[in-house]
Parts: sequence; structure tokens; C-alpha cells
Amino acid sequence: MLSATLMNEFEFIRQLREQTSARKTSTRIVSGIADDAAVFHQSPDRDLVISTDLLVEGVDFHRAATPARLLGHKALAVSLSDIAAMGARPLWALVSIGLPQSIWASDFKDQFFAGYFALADRFGVTLTGGDISQSQQIVIDSILVGEVSAGHAVLRSSAQSAGAVEYTPTEYLLITPPFAPTRPNDPGVERV
Repeated sequence: MLSATLMNEFEFIRQLREQTSARKTSTRIVSGIADDAAVFHQSPDRDLVISTDLLVEGVDFHRAATPARLLGHKALAVSLSDIAAMGARPLWALVSIGLPQSIWASDFKDQFFAGYFALADRFGVTLTGGDISQSQQIVIDSILVGEVSAGHAVLRSSAQSAGAVEYTPTEYLLITPPFAPTRPNDPGVERV
């Protein structure tokens, strides 16, 4: 396999998908690598949708330009975006964070989680676990689990050019073509 530095992200993901598909996998996997989130069959009427996002200081944010509270918000927001793109409702979160010793000694972690919990509360997300470690720079891994009616996850492979996904703080709406409704009760809208 080529080094990740010699190819672009999409080529690397394509190669991972090929390597994964060549191995024995669970029959419960509905969609995996290369979508916004992975989808797993949970029960006859429900699928789980799981997203993970990595935020690295100096790559995805700059400490001097990103207050800790805003970074906490962003850490959850990137995962909420993936869950919403799949047409799912967010439920549970895990967050792992690596911090330099100098940051650990400050109020950074308290401010980070104040921003994180403010957004989590708004969307009804429960933080259920994670990990913490010392690191040379700030590194955050945000994992979010959501659910969707079985077989109704919005997959990239089923995208249509006239479709759109819209979400609000209280519910997610999947708007299917050819409709462009403006109200949740219009035809073509499915609440998830």
C-alpha cells in the first residue's frame, strides 16, 4: 500500500475500502468506509449510525484562534453534521482528548466541555464515555452514535441530484426528490 503522504485522502479511503471488502465482514454492516458515517443493522426496525471525527491542533484548528468553548462546540458539531447527513437522530457520544500538560493545568478542559455540553444539551446527546491522555498538541476524537429507521439511512450511493437534507434543533427531516417542501407536513418529508 502506498504511503498516505503520496496520495490524496480519497484515494487512500478507496484503497481501505477495497482491503476491507476483501475480508470477512459482519452481515450487520449496512454501509461502512467512504460514507459520512457507518451504518449497522441493530434490530428489525432500527439501524445504528456511528460517526468518528478527529480534530488535530495545527491541522483542523489553531489554538490561538479557537477559544476552548468554541472548540468543544466544534468537536461535537462535526459529528452531528455527519449523523444528520445520514438522516439519523443523534443519541450518544464519546470524546477522547489529548492535551499538553500546560493546557491541562489551565481552565481549557472546563471551557471545552462547557461548549461541548451546551451543544449536546441542545440536541439531546448524552456523553457516555471517552478517554484522556497527555499529548504534545491538542488532539480530539469525537464519536457519535445515532439511530434511523431500518433501511432509511441516507447513503451517498443512493444520492439523487435533486435531493436535500435539512435539520433543525428538534428534528431531522429527510427531503426526497422531486419535492422541495417548506414545512415538515408537506409531501416528501420523512421525520427521523
